[in-house]
Amino acid sequence: SEARAAEKIIDAAARAGIDCLAGIADEIPTAVIAARAQRVVEPGASRAFLAGQPVRVLGVEESLGCEPEVVDTLENLGLRLLGELAALPTTTVSTRFGRAGLRCHAIAAAEDDRLVAPAIDGEDLSVWVRPEDPITRVDEAAFLARALAARLHEALSRRGLVCQRLSVQAVTHSTTLERTWHTRAQLSERAMADRVRWQLDAWLAAGGGDVICELGLRPVECSVPTARSLWGADSSDEAQRVIARLQSTLGTDAVLTPVDVGGRGVSERIGMVAYGDSAEEKARAAKGSWPGRIPPPLPACMSGEAATLVGAGGEVYVTGEAVLSTEPATLRVGKESFEVTGWAGPWPVDDGWWRGKAPEARLQVVGVDGRGHPRAWLLVWTGAWRVEARFE
Repeated sequence: SEARAAEKIIDAAARAGIDCLAGIADEIPTAVIAARAQRVVEPGASRAFLAGQPVRVLGVEESLGCEPEVVDTLENLGLRLLGELAALPTTTVSTRFGRAGLRCHAIAAAEDDRLVAPAIDGEDLSVWVRPEDPITRVDEAAFLARALAARLHEALSRRGLVCQRLSVQAVTHSTTLERTWHTRAQLSERAMADRVRWQLDAWLAAGGGDVICELGLRPVECSVPTARSLWGADSSDEAQRVIARLQSTLGTDAVLTPVDVGGRGVSERIGMVAYGDSAEEKARAAKGSWPGRIPPPLPACMSGEAATLVGAGGEVYVTGEAVLSTEPATLRVGKESFEVTGWAGPWPVDDGWWRGKAPEARLQVVGVDGRGHPRAWLLVWTGAWRVEARFE
């Protein structure tokens, strides 16, 4: 039985030293929520079970893929139970919360159709064209790009889908070229045509005389179209086209997006990913506790300048006991000197010794310049002082 299978899974996890809870339901998200109570939800009873569950469970369970900010907003609006959320009209949720709201609503209404594993055999929506004469010029490429994009867009529209990840493939005399475009926004027919044309332009310019004999488009990832959210609207189409053009010409890593990642210092908490790529893996590290990290408020301006800290007993340094050698009195950054009026720390960090990383210590310093204007810095000690960031 299903209950017996769940017991065996829990026993197997226990033998490996892992605490495990099991839940059974018709849908994966419902089963995840049921696991918190070790419940077996009878077939067809998912919506009744979910109706009594708190809305906050959507934000607690990371695997459900719901945005915590949206869940908090739903609670602030007075929605306490998933049954209350499921009772809202889908169009109302979509208009006010966009795709993130629809995700929460689908789980609450037990309408999530995600499979444990994707279907092996799916409909092939790829479109291909083999021109009579090989493509050698950009204007020829632009014409074919529009035609192919129109065919693919029509095929997707008949199925009520839009493309978000598009693979452009070109066959030359000597090789096969492929580039996958991944965007947060839904790719319109024009957007698909532009990306194909830009990609062909880049390939023809760098092809060394090779010509394109066959061209194809394959929708790698599709989704149901959603309305633009009133809260957190997407970037303008024009900005998206400019970014896509830059990435086509200069490479995917030419346009980067900052991501909040885990770390103890300031610079360590900022990661960069190519625009359009998923940042989930890097952002997941930001949710750790990170003991010893710099408390808020954080400085606003990054820096890397060398600094010298001087006190009554000479230059200030961090001792082996993670204390300052003497009380700081003057801070020198570049050609400027500042009178130290306050400081906090140091906070020692020794988290990379297994990689040969030297111990660090951070110090917050407040001072005034020659005109009496207050200033503040975050210093890091690695055998010498440098300014990691400035408070502006």
